[in-house]
Amino acid sequence: MSVLLALAIVVVQAATGAFWWRAARGPSVRVLEAAGMGLALGTAVATLSGVLLVGVAPAGWGWLLPTLVTLVAAPFVIRRSPGMLRTWRATAWRPALMALVVSLGLGLASIAVNLRNYPLQSSGVISTYHPDMPFFEAFATSLARFGPGDSIFMAGAELRYHWFSYAWAGQLAESVGTGPFVVLTRILPVVALVGAVLIAVAWTQRLSRGFWAPTLAGVLIVFGGYVGASYGTILNFDSPSQALTTMWMLGLCLALLAAIGRRAARRTPLAGMLAVIGVLAVATTGGKINSAAVVLAGFGLVALVGLIRREAWAARSWGALAVLVIAFGATYVAWVSGPAQADNFGVGSLLNRASSVQGLNPSATSWGIVAGTLILGIAMLPRWAGVAWLVASPRSRWQPFTVLSVGTGAAGLMALLVLSGGMNDTWFALSASAPLSVASAVGLSRAVQATAPGRGWRPAPIVVAAVVSGVLLAAVVLALWSFGPDSSPTLRWLGPLVALGGAILVGALLARRVPPTGRRRAAGLALTLVVLVTMAGLGRVLSVGAGGFAVQAETGFSPSEFRPFELVTTAIDQRLENSWSPGQVRAADWLRQNVARDGLVATNMAYGSLVPALSGRPMYVSEIRYVGAFARPDRIDELLAREAATWAFIDSPSDATAAPLCAAGVDAIWVDPARTSSRDWEPWATPVVVEDDVIVLRFSDSACR
Repeated sequence: MSVLLALAIVVVQAATGAFWWRAARGPSVRVLEAAGMGLALGTAVATLSGVLLVGVAPAGWGWLLPTLVTLVAAPFVIRRSPGMLRTWRATAWRPALMALVVSLGLGLASIAVNLRNYPLQSSGVISTYHPDMPFFEAFATSLARFGPGDSIFMAGAELRYHWFSYAWAGQLAESVGTGPFVVLTRILPVVALVGAVLIAVAWTQRLSRGFWAPTLAGVLIVFGGYVGASYGTILNFDSPSQALTTMWMLGLCLALLAAIGRRAARRTPLAGMLAVIGVLAVATTGGKINSAAVVLAGFGLVALVGLIRREAWAARSWGALAVLVIAFGATYVAWVSGPAQADNFGVGSLLNRASSVQGLNPSATSWGIVAGTLILGIAMLPRWAGVAWLVASPRSRWQPFTVLSVGTGAAGLMALLVLSGGMNDTWFALSASAPLSVASAVGLSRAVQATAPGRGWRPAPIVVAAVVSGVLLAAVVLALWSFGPDSSPTLRWLGPLVALGGAILVGALLARRVPPTGRRRAAGLALTLVVLVTMAGLGRVLSVGAGGFAVQAETGFSPSEFRPFELVTTAIDQRLENSWSPGQVRAADWLRQNVARDGLVATNMAYGSLVPALSGRPMYVSEIRYVGAFARPDRIDELLAREAATWAFIDSPSDATAAPLCAAGVDAIWVDPARTSSRDWEPWATPVVVEDDVIVLRFSDSACR
C-alpha cells in the first residue's frame, strides 16, 4: 500500500511539473520531454515547498501546495493558451522506444543488483551498505520533521549542506508512512533513473535524427563510465544526492537552452521559462553544489560567446544567466555556505587524492601524482568523445548546445586539476558528464551521418568493426586493472593510456578502408570516436569488474587537505558503528513509542548515525564526523562539550554530571555497554530497555528537578 501511495504522489508531482513546463515551453513540447521535465520540475518545486512549510503543513505534506496552486490556476492558464492541451510536437516513437527499453532496462538491472547491498532486515552489517547510508536516512528524517534550520544529529545546530535530495526523500517517507531507507534505496533511484533518461532521450531527439543517438545518450547516462577509472557512474545509486540532482541538472540545462532557442528568437515571453530556470537552479544547487557550479560555468561561457559573436540570442542568454546566478547565490548563501569545512575546496596543487585512490599514479612521488591526475582526465575523455565532432564542425561549433557542453566539461576538469578537496573534486567532472553524455551521443551520431553513403563509402561494416574493437580494448583495460603480483592493481594507470592510444590506432587503420574519394580524415576521427564511446558505454562493467580501490600513496599530500576530520580528533568516541542487531532495533522501537518526536536522546555512540537513523529522534550529539564538518565553526566547541558531558554521566553518574543533560532537556540515553564499565545509574536514571548491546536509560522524575 505504501509503495502505491508513493507512486501516486510521484505521479501527482510529475503532472504538476509537466503542466507548468508545457505552459512555459509552448506547442513545441514532445510527450517524452513533458514527462521528463515534469518529473524534474515537479519534484524540485515539491521539495522547495515542503522545506518552506515544515512546521506549518501536516508532516511531510508541504509538497502538496504547488499542486493545489496548479489546480486553481489551471483554468486561467488554459484559457489564455487554449491550444496547450491539444497541440504537441510529433515524437519519433521507434528510436524513442528503443532508447527507453535499453536505457531503463540497464538502469533497472543496475538498481536490482545494487539492492542486494540494501536488504530490508532487522539486523545486519553496515559495511555491506554504503557507509553513509545511515547518515542519509537520518538526514532525510531530520529535514522532513525539523527543516534545514535544525538537525537530528545535534539539536539546535543546523547542517550547512546540499541536502535537497534528502529533503525530498524524507517528505515522501513521511507522507506514505514508510521509512526513509525504503525511499532512498528503492524509490528515489527509480525516479532519478526515469527522469534522467526521459530528459536525455527527449533532448537528444531535438538535436539529432540519428536512430541510435537517443539510445546512446541514455546508455551513457545510465551505464557509461570513465575508461580505466572507477569513479565514473553518473547515476550513482549509493549517492542519492548525485542521482536525483542529475535529473534536476539535465532539466536545468534543457531549460536554459530552450530559453534562447528558435522559439525565443520569435520574442516569445520569457517570464515562464525564467521561472522554470530559477526553480531548477535552486534544486540543482541545493541538491549537489558541484552540478550547479559546472552548469553556471558552462552557461556563463554560452552568454560570453553570444555577446562576443553578437548572436541573436545573446540578450536572452544574459537574462537567463542572471536568473541562474541569483538562484545559485541565494541557495548557496541560505543553506550551503558557512560550514566548518568551507576551506576544503580551496585552490591547491595537483597533489590531491582524486587519482591516487584509484591507483592511476605511475609513482607515489609528486610527479607521479600529477601524472595520475592527468591520466584521470584522459580516462574521462571517452565518455565525452563525441563532443569533438561538434567542435570540429563549423556548423555546430558555436551553437549554444556545443558551447554549454564544452564549458561544463572544462569546468569539471579544471576543478579536478586545481582544487584541493581530494576525492570530492571528482564530483565536478562527474556532474559535467551528464550533459556531456547527451552532447557526445549527438556528436557521434552526426559524425557517422557526415561520413555516410553518398560521400564515398558504406560505413556499416567499418562502424561495426570499430564497435568490436572498442569492446576488445575495454577487455584489455579491464585486464590491466588486475594485472600484477597477487592481483594488485599495480598497472591500473596504463588503462586510460591504452584506451586512448588504441582508439586512435584503430580509427586510423579503419579509415584506410575508406575509398580515396571519401573524407579519410573525417572518417578516421569519426571511427576513433566510435571506439572511445563504445568503451565508455562499458564503464559500469569495468568499474564493477575492477574490484576495490588502490591503496592511497602516502607521500605528496598536505595534512591541510583533510582538515575537516581534524575538527573531531579530540572527541572521545572515535569508533564507527559497523553493525546493528535485533536488540538495537527493539531499543529504537521503544524510543519511537515512548519519546516524543522532538524528544532529545543522548548516546555514547556519537561517532555515527545509527541511533538517529533507527530511532528518528533528535540527538543531544551524534555523528560528530559530519556535524564537525558541516555545522558552523562556532558550534565545534559545543559539539565536543556535549559529547564529553554525555560520557561523563554514563561513566560517572552524579548530580554534577546529570546537570548538563537535564538542563538540555535530554529525555533518554542510549548506552553502548561495550563502551563503558558503568552498570548502575540509580537514582538519576533507570534502565527501561536492556539488551546485550544496548541499554536505554530514562531520567527519573527527581533527577532533573
